[in-house]
Amino acid sequence: MGKHSQGLAFALFLGLGVLQPALADEVGRFTVIEENDLFAPRNRDEHYTQGGRLGYFSGDLAPDATLAPPNLWGLFDGGKEASRHWELSVEQDIFTPRNKRLTNPDPRDRPYAGWLHLGFGWIQDTDRRRLDHLGFELGMVGPSSLAAQAQNRFHLAIDVATAQGWAFQLHDELAGTIDYERHWRLAYHEMGSLAFDFIPEAGATIGNVYDYAEAGGRIRFGRNLLADYGPARLGPGPNGTDYYNPSYIAEGLPIVAYGFLGTQGRLVGRNIFLDGNSFQASRSVSKNLWVGDLEAGFVLGWQDWLRVSYSWLLRSQEFKHQQGPDHFGSLTLSVVLPL
Repeated sequence: MGKHSQGLAFALFLGLGVLQPALADEVGRFTVIEENDLFAPRNRDEHYTQGGRLGYFSGDLAPDATLAPPNLWGLFDGGKEASRHWELSVEQDIFTPRNKRLTNPDPRDRPYAGWLHLGFGWIQDTDRRRLDHLGFELGMVGPSSLAAQAQNRFHLAIDVATAQGWAFQLHDELAGTIDYERHWRLAYHEMGSLAFDFIPEAGATIGNVYDYAEAGGRIRFGRNLLADYGPARLGPGPNGTDYYNPSYIAEGLPIVAYGFLGTQGRLVGRNIFLDGNSFQASRSVSKNLWVGDLEAGFVLGWQDWLRVSYSWLLRSQEFKHQQGPDHFGSLTLSVVLPL
């Protein structure tokens, strides 16, 4: 781990120490997410090739708690029953062209790029029927993201050829986003210990990293669906959140287990990893305005302390000369730890 990533990880845990008084005796939850085309069939190690995040999700907050979600423009209005939380994370995303043997990459292929950033957000579940999420991310795109070191050192460790074109990656740029999304729980129907639901969602992201509007949904079938709205993922894509509420697990049925199918469509105004740097010349490609994802996967959880999930995603072509869609896998592990 380089000095920049060490600094962001230190900032994450320093933030937890500062924010701890807002939690009183509440219990926190840590989530690790790893996304990689290694976790999908016929791994090609290209384009969005790796994303990793370590996040902290707070316990349930009282309405007047210091860090309870503010009622901004009615986004977090109370309802009859509300579960309120905040989250903090550190994340790194890595992007590469298809042919990594070229020291001077193909200008028609997506550029080398990485983004290392901190995130903070608010989440509220209202009446077990609606989930609101407002998030903020800020960090560095470019060499300071340490993407080149992370990828090539890992490849050396597993005796795989390193990528040769990182000298042409995007330049250093302070980069961030603000994103909001809302999920609705519709068509919820119980069949004994099993249940079915449909979770449509819509949202938007703005910033110098991404500008896009999105809409999609998941159908789910299994046990204890009320405990969450789907597994967490790194955006953009079919978005779940770190939200998990074990108080909604049915008494006598401690296992959370379900399968899901989902989709999302996005109208993309900006993607720095395709459009290139905001304020100086860099490698870039001509992006597609419409991008869509399909996903399938499962979630397993045990009572209040453990949740794991796997998602497989198929993503449509993101730029003009891309040779076919991309696919990758997403793994999450969430454990509850008292702070």
